[in-house]
Amino acid sequence: MLVSKTMEEIQNEITKEDYELLEKAKNMPITFDEDCPELTDEQLKRAYRVKDGRPTYVQKENVMVPLNPWAFRKAKSLGKEYAEILSRILEDALRNPKIIEEYM
Repeated sequence: MLVSKTMEEIQNEITKEDYELLEKAKNMPITFDEDCPELTDEQLKRAYRVKDGRPTYVQKENVMVPLNPWAFRKAKSLGKEYAEILSRILEDALRNPKIIEEYM
């Protein structure tokens, strides 16, 4: 899996020498070889972004789900991306037959 970070994000994670090498590499042309060939159009069509180990290409449906006040406060306390977190929790729960059976 490819992970992309900005230079600012990695500045405190690497040595000064490594940071300087990356700064130089940023302006160098891309060179393809047998170990790292250029992707074909077909390969590019099959590529997708991943966030937190999950594909982000999936079209999402917006739905309204009533929550009791406690659940809503708890969800909001998870941070500004609480809706995405709730979505992942719900997806994981729906993949688990025992959880579904428990609430039927």
